[in-house]
Amino acid sequence: MLLYKEGVAEGKTVAEQFASALAYVDRVDVLVGFFFFSGMKALEAALREHPEVRMRVLVGMGAEVLAGQVVE
Repeated sequence: MLLYKEGVAEGKTVAEQFASALAYVDRVDVLVGFFFFSGMKALEAALREHPEVRMRVLVGMGAEVLAGQVVE
């Protein structure tokens, strides 16, 4: 499933659509140009509800230093 800002259902944020999709997957691969730790905070509750889901983030341009220090 591809999630991107222009493809989000009307009235739903990308984070909300991401959270609802977690019920149907066991793995999430994310490809981004930049990655900010605040993005993980927006997804944290949904990821905690689905501990079986594994997430990988591929950063193409740059990342905040804290992004690699996510507490499990």
